[in-house]
This record gives sequence, C-alpha cells and structure tokens, in this order.
Amino acid sequence: MLTISVQKLKKQKWLSFCLILGMALLVAVFVCQPMFRSGSLDKLLKLTFEDHIKDYNEYPVAMFHSGEYKMGDGVTTENVNAGLSKNRSIWEKYLTEFDKLGTFTTFRIKDMSGFGTYQDKNMFLEAVYMPEVEDHIEIITGTDGSEYDGKVMPCLISEYVMDTRGLIVGEEIEFDRYYTESNETLKLVVAGVFKVKDAEDPFWYFSPYKDDRAIYVSRECMDKICTEYGGRLLDASTYMVLDENSINSRNIDYLIECIDSFKAGDKSFGITFDNVLKMYISKRQSINVMLWVLEIPVLVMLIVFIYMVSGQMADSLETEIAMQRSRGFSKRQVVLLYTMMALIISAFGLLIGIPMGYVLCKLSASTTDFLKFSAVDVSMYKPVSSMLLYGLVASLTGIIIIVVPIFGRLRLSIVEQKSDYKFAKRMLWEKYFVDVILLAVSLYLLRNYSGSIEKLREQALVGGKMDPMIFINTCVFMVAAGLVVFRLIHYLVLLIYRLGRSKWKPVSYVSFLQITRSFNRQCFISVFMILTVSMGLFDANVARTINRNKEDRIIYSNGAYVIMSEKWSFYEYKDARREGAINRRYFEPDFINYQKLVNEGLCDSVTRVYKYDKSMISKGSSKMIDNCMVLGINTKEFGETAYLKDELNGEKHWFNYLNDLSENGNGVIISRNLADLLTLEVGDTLTVHGLTLGRLDDLKRINCKIVDIVDVWPGYDRYEYTDGEVKEKFLAVINYATMVQNFELAPYEVWGSVADGVGDEEVYTRISELVPELNRFDSVDREIVDMKNTPDIQIINGLFTLSFLISLVLCGVGFLIYWIASIQKRELLFGVYMAMGLSRRNISGMLILEHIFSTLTSVLAGGGVGMVATILFIQLFCVAYLPEKSNLDIYVYYESGDMIKLFTVIALMIIICLMVLRRMIGNISITGALKKGEE
Repeated sequence: MLTISVQKLKKQKWLSFCLILGMALLVAVFVCQPMFRSGSLDKLLKLTFEDHIKDYNEYPVAMFHSGEYKMGDGVTTENVNAGLSKNRSIWEKYLTEFDKLGTFTTFRIKDMSGFGTYQDKNMFLEAVYMPEVEDHIEIITGTDGSEYDGKVMPCLISEYVMDTRGLIVGEEIEFDRYYTESNETLKLVVAGVFKVKDAEDPFWYFSPYKDDRAIYVSRECMDKICTEYGGRLLDASTYMVLDENSINSRNIDYLIECIDSFKAGDKSFGITFDNVLKMYISKRQSINVMLWVLEIPVLVMLIVFIYMVSGQMADSLETEIAMQRSRGFSKRQVVLLYTMMALIISAFGLLIGIPMGYVLCKLSASTTDFLKFSAVDVSMYKPVSSMLLYGLVASLTGIIIIVVPIFGRLRLSIVEQKSDYKFAKRMLWEKYFVDVILLAVSLYLLRNYSGSIEKLREQALVGGKMDPMIFINTCVFMVAAGLVVFRLIHYLVLLIYRLGRSKWKPVSYVSFLQITRSFNRQCFISVFMILTVSMGLFDANVARTINRNKEDRIIYSNGAYVIMSEKWSFYEYKDARREGAINRRYFEPDFINYQKLVNEGLCDSVTRVYKYDKSMISKGSSKMIDNCMVLGINTKEFGETAYLKDELNGEKHWFNYLNDLSENGNGVIISRNLADLLTLEVGDTLTVHGLTLGRLDDLKRINCKIVDIVDVWPGYDRYEYTDGEVKEKFLAVINYATMVQNFELAPYEVWGSVADGVGDEEVYTRISELVPELNRFDSVDREIVDMKNTPDIQIINGLFTLSFLISLVLCGVGFLIYWIASIQKRELLFGVYMAMGLSRRNISGMLILEHIFSTLTSVLAGGGVGMVATILFIQLFCVAYLPEKSNLDIYVYYESGDMIKLFTVIALMIIICLMVLRRMIGNISITGALKKGEE
C-alpha cells in the first residue's frame, strides 16, 4: 500500500508539491505560535523591568522581611539576625533556579533627635548597621572608626550626609533622648566620611548612600545602643535581590507561587515588584488571545487552500477510485490508501514546517512596521518544547482535511463518473442560502459589538481579555461576503448567458456554457481568491491604521519633536505671608545653550514652554477646576516649533489662534470641554490661579480674556488614564510674558523642531555636551521606536505581515494549480473542439473570457470585500489595540503600495497562468486527445 501511495503522489507531482507546501505552512504557523508567545512574554517582562528601573532607579526584583524589635531585654543584632536568617534560608531553598545578586541585612534606629557640636539646630538621624559595609565603601577623609576605645562611639557618614547636614570629621553628635540608667546620654563622633565603591551595587538597595539621615555604626556600637540605651525600637530588615535576567515566561509562574507561599507564612514578607507582576499578568492573557485570534485568518486560508488542492487531487483520481470500487475494493481500503498518501504528505510537511516555523517566528519578531523588517534583537525568541506538539496537531488536522474530499467520491461507480453527473447538482450552501445566513449573523454580531464599544474599551484598558469572537467574526464576514458575491457573480453570468445565447458566437457560447456548467468546481477557487485578496487587504489596512494612529498620537501628545529640560538651581526661604510655608526662588539657566542647536543647524527652532499640569481655573465665584494644564508660550516661536495637523481644528488654521493670542497680552485660549463645563464663550473672562510648590497660591492669579476655544492643541491630551480609569483634563494657553510677570520664575520645558536630515541622537549628544545636568530629553523618534518594540505591536506587525505574505503565496499557487489541473482535465474536450474546427487562438480566447468572468471578477470582489471589511471592523480592532480615548479620532490609513503589491502578484500569476495554459493548448493534438477519450 505504501508503494502504491508513493506512485500516486509521483503521478500527481504538482498537486503533491502544493499539498506539501500547504501542509508545511500550516505546521509552520502552528509551531510559530508557542515560540512567538514565549518570546513576546519574555520581552514583555524585560520591558516591564526596564520601565521599573527607569521609574524608580533601583533593581527591579527584590524581596524582604522587616520587623521592629523593642530595644533592651537582651536584644542584639546577633540574635535578631539569627531569626532573619531563617527567612533567608527558606528563600534560598525554593528559589534555586533564579540567579541572586546578593542577600543583605540592615539594622536601623529611626528618628533619633540629635545636636551636633557645630550645629545650632536639631537633626533627625538614623543609626544604621549593615554587616560587611566596609567592603562596599572607600574612606575619603578621617578613619574607618576601628579605633573605638569604649567611650564615645564612632560613626561614618556619606558624602551626601556631609553636604546636606553640614557634619564634619571629628564632630560629636549628642542624642539627649537616649540615655543609660545612670543618665549618660548617647554620643556619636564622626570618625570618617566615605564614598561608595559602586553606585550600582545591590548592597545599597534598602540603605542608599544618598540617604540624608543615615549614620553608619559598627555592630558593637549598635549592640551597645540596643542594650544600654533601650526604650526605643530597632528596625531590622533582610532582603534578597534577584537578577531579573534569570526570570522568564517559563519560570515566572513558579516565582509567583513561591511569593504567595512566602506571604502566607510570613506577614512581614514583601516584594518591591508588585507593579511588574500586575502588569505582566494583565498583559499576558491579552497577548495569548491576540496571538490566536490574529492567526485564525491565516489558518482559515491554509485550511481552505489544502482542502481546495486535495479536492483537485480527488477530482483527478475520480476515475481510479471508481475503477477500484468497481473491481471490489472496499470503502475502508480506499480510505486507507489515501490516508497513507496524506500521512506521507504530512510527514514531509512536518519535517519542513517546524524549521520553517522557527524562521517565520524570527522574521515576524524582526518587524518594526507592516512589511518592514530590521535587524532588531530577536534572541528572546527561542524554540520551545511545545512546538513539536503543535506541529503534530497541525499535521493531524492536515491529514483530516486531505482525506475528507475522498469520501464524496466513494459512492461513484465508473458509469456515474463518466457521466459527470455533478454538473447539475447544486451545493448545499447555495441551496439553503448558508452564505446569506452567515452574512446576516456576522452583521448582527458587528452591530452588537459596536453598540458596546465603550465597555470593550474599558475592558481593554484594565488588561481584560478581548472577546475572540470579535476577530473570528471578521473572518466569518469575509467568507460569507465572498460566498454571497460569488453567488451574485454566478447569477450575473447566467443572466448574460441567457440574454445573448441565441446571438453568441461559438467561442463566447462555449465559454459561457463552461462557466455555468463548472460553477461548482469554480466555487472553491473563486471563493479562495476572494478570501485571500480580501484578507490580504484587510490585514494591510488594519496594520497600517494601528501603526499610523499610534504614531500620530505620540507626535500629538509630545507637541514637538524634541522636549528638553535641565536641573535648575534654587534656594528656599520662609514665606512671610504664610506661617511655616516654604517657597523657592529659582535661577534660570542659560537659554543660549538651546539656541546653539539652531545656530549649528541641528534644530530649525526652539522655544520655552511653561507647563503646569495641575493648575486651577475659575470663573468668578463659581466652582474651581483643578485638573487644567496651563501652557505659557511665546506665540511666534511656538508656531515655528510645535506640530499640529492643519485640519484638526476645522476650517481655521491653528496659526490664527496664535495670532489672536499675541494681540491680547492677557488673552487665553481654552479647550472646548472647559468652555462647556464653565459655560464660557469667546470674550468672557476667567482666572488662572498660580501654584507654589504644588499648592494653591491665592496671591498669584491672572484674569484672562478668552480669545479662542479649541478642540485640540499641541501637547494637550484631553483624557488622562490612571489604573484604567479615565479623567478629563482641561487646557488654558496664555502668553509666556504674562506668566513671568504674574507668577514667579519656575523651571520650563524647551521644545525643539529637529532639522531635516538630523537624527534625535545627534541633538541629544550635542545638548548633553552643552547642558551637563540635562534631566529630560524626550523625542518623537525614540517614543515611536519604543512603541514599535513593545510585544503587542510586534505581534500585530509580525502576524499581519506574515498573513499578508502567505496570502500572496497561496493566491498565486492556488490559482495556478487550479487552472493547470482544469486544462489537463479538459484536454479531451479541447481536442474535440479542435476536431470540430476551432483553432488554438479560439480556445485561447475562450479561456481569456472565462478568466474575465471568474478570475477577474473574483479579484475585484475580493478587493471590494476587503475594503468593506476594513470600514466595518476597523473601529473594533482599534478598540483592542488603541483603547485609550484621544483628542484625535481614529483615521483609517490605506497604503496604495500594499494594494499595488497584492494586485501585482495576482497580475503576474494570471499572466504566467495564461502563458502556461497557452503552451499546454499548443501541445494538445487532436489524435492524442481522441486516444485519451477512447481510454
């Protein structure tokens, strides 16, 4: 049976090749899923850890146990540490597979009120003992305190404490609230000042060297304070720092289990990376769902392709199956024979598909945009053991699809097969209007989902799982719409045929007769063409839309292409108007450093922008609005530097608003939502209240006249999200000079417009040289790159690109295979036509006419279905991937290049097909065809 199966596959070599190709692609897409998921989750973890480091400037993975112990009663660092060591031993026992950067212990006595020898003010300090601290510091002045003689106890301070507290070596600090039974007060002398050997050392995790209260003592001194100066609390903490690089998607669940176990057994246990775990867990589920739902269209296309090719093979083997049944073969024997053929095909597909899946995963992970690949780091995307299981499932699925068409041929006798009875038989979906029903169901689901779009948005914002039916419904719509369109095309062809059958010339008559009679056979290739073209266009449009809208939002939210700020020096003073209040007076740095960027051609322009995110606005005695962003701008410079799409504020260009503001020194431009909330109109007056160190300053306010009301403005986001909850923000824009005159000088941002051909890294390098204490440099290019490197965007770009490319391959190969098989099957018929007097040119014209009413109409219908699907479903897809509300509406992007690529490939396939068909027709001889008919 194996030999017969191999011979049959060799006989149908082109169909066999196509089945192996389809099977390999099916396996590749299946095995790509677990590898892509694992890599995406690893990347999600890495980016989340990096964000934690950026936000908190600390190692992202640490766990600790802390407790307070009452001094006295024999409490020493040794017996406290003995208890802490039990916790550390438990951690080390269960966390063996994670790399550890260190386990450390800290002892503290907090809020110690003391007076220095040269200080006239009370200081609150903390006595700290850290075992082995001497290995992590370097004494820069004084001694290490080892000369303690049992009298005045020595301590060490950091450079930071020396600068902030004004302490010097040799200075004695007296803590009058700590005393012995003989009323002897606690005194510590500063023995030395140290600096840390390595600022990145995890040793300093919970006791940073920049702690302005910490004074470090030895173990002997700490024990003496605890035993002889009792009555206070000793705070003891032990902590373990893990290497975040040893945590991945395969072991993080075990880490979470361990943490939960530690928390259950120790109420004083805690971790510093709760936010990382919450972020990871919330996004992990959405990534898993996203991968499956985005692969569904590709899998549908591959399944349809394999079924179509296996149907062609079954058609070509109909005579052999009928002869086998007529000669006594049982149905089971026939099915086993063709199952063996399917097993051979699936074996080749599995061998090719697994490495192909690895390559496709790496290729998809390297996308930085739709159909755009770059040399990004894809080392996180590694093979996983479950790939083999996924490959076996795909192979089994493929075997079933290949064998299914055989069952429809088992009942045919040789007489029925020769009579070609199927011409008159209608298909079930056509007979019972399954296509119309599916289309109606799809549109009904679309209406329901569109009506609950706000609920879906809220669900996406909190990391909830999106309903996969949203995405599956898109595929259902395209399949159903394809079948409906094919039905309409068939009706159109029948109408044209019946209207002109008494007038058609022989070539046209035969063409229309063939089209109407082979409707069932053309169904799969026509629907397949519609499906691949529509899905290809839909994938391209959705990917372009999501990418471009995210880029638009980043540019709009920034307001300018680069935003910079530096550290301002200041001094604090008591506010005489308020008892106990402290104010700051800032010293403006040299703005000429930023102007040099323009002079050197790196930027086209730069401008100062005062930005207060939480300012307050009021109208008369009405309620005060406390969530308003106030911008102070120089109108001319701002117009030259900031960026805003011209059409966003309606017919009036936003430069006109700047002109209106420049003509009124106390003018203000406000947002539409602020005007609606306070019932304001152009010409009304409102009050902008000043802030001092984040608090309302009643003595600083500006009465402004409203000159314009806008919907959008550079850098203004109307909606602010905190833990998935949306809060509306308001906007007020006033003149820079007016703010300086009425409010005290405060740190501002510098916005810049980068010159053409200049990269943001060049600007950053230069401004870092000019401004040593640069504390902010945001650029649109950086944010866009970071956005495109996030796992969800890479999944979108990777899988939509993969789907588009597979659509092109399947469309071309499927088209060629169908028509080549069709010509081979109709060789006898063409020989008869030639015997009746038709020339090869007439037959070629007949085929061209068939292509016009089958291929061309299917391609155009696929393009139409793809565009309609884009218009109907794009908003739902954007809710999943762009859930945040924005001032900018979702704009649907159509890239003409994507359509050109798709239709160019199709055109090439049609041309190649016609050339192959013409050559095949040229090789047909009347004698050979008639001999084949006799056989």
